[in-house]
Amino acid sequence: MQEEDEELPAPSQHVHKTTNIASLYALRAELLTKKNQVKSIGLTRKTLDIGKHSILTISKKDKELKEDGKKRRLARIEKLASEIRKEEEERERRKKVLEEKAKIYERLTSGERLVNEDGRDVEFLVNFNVKKREIEERREKEEEDREQKRSRFEEDEIEVPEIEPERLFDRYNPMEEPGRLFGPSHAVLPTGEEERTEKIKEIKDMSKKTEETRAKRKKILTEKKRAEKEKLQKFRARMNLSPLPSTSEESEEEYDVPGPSLADIPLPPEPQKAAPVPKNQTSYGIREWDEGKWYRKWKEDQERRRDDEFAPPKFYRR
Repeated sequence: MQEEDEELPAPSQHVHKTTNIASLYALRAELLTKKNQVKSIGLTRKTLDIGKHSILTISKKDKELKEDGKKRRLARIEKLASEIRKEEEERERRKKVLEEKAKIYERLTSGERLVNEDGRDVEFLVNFNVKKREIEERREKEEEDREQKRSRFEEDEIEVPEIEPERLFDRYNPMEEPGRLFGPSHAVLPTGEEERTEKIKEIKDMSKKTEETRAKRKKILTEKKRAEKEKLQKFRARMNLSPLPSTSEESEEEYDVPGPSLADIPLPPEPQKAAPVPKNQTSYGIREWDEGKWYRKWKEDQERRRDDEFAPPKFYRR
């Protein structure tokens, strides 16, 4: 088989042709020298010169970030290791407690008698009487301390100062009561005769001035309304509209025209009686809530007829 493979023709290659053989040999020699130089440089050189803008360069910030990440990673590893260590210790402790309990149970099952340090028998693994006894002893001790303090205070005869209650001040003023009853217009008159007359005269003068200002203000308002009414009547006449009817107040002020009598006022029409609505005689059968009521009534009757022997206990309530 090897001889057959050797006899097979090699694949055809592209052949370069030249007339100058010397130049071809020179090119081959130069190629070999370059290869040897590259090999020698690669073997002797241990470092690689990298430029500032090269991809392989590492800046100061990148180094700091890398160191911070390394520190955080180490801290996290230490934390996880400590947690695992604590879990292992807790597991060992629990295992030890369970083994001790298992030994106690084995001793109990074998019929062995368990005794406390004070010589008393162990009835239960969890003794609640001990806790109760501790609480009672603590209470007794607190009561003794309280009694000692009380006796010490009695011996020293310490006087406790009496605290007087705060006085409640009565802020009622009887002179303000008339103002509450008669309103803000009430005035308190002095007791002297001359001062009293002067005060009454002053009050009367003030009331007269109030009436005069009130009448003056009313007159100004009526004149203003009359002027507005005249202006509106002129505008309506200019627009060929009917004049507005005069009101009762204006008619009383201008003319003494008697008002309309009560007989002239028409009475409102009597309300018509609505036709009676026929009752709906249709029946819709028995409703669900009626069935519930009947069932409840039947149930209550059955409970009343029931013997006391078959009644539920008294503490039971529906």
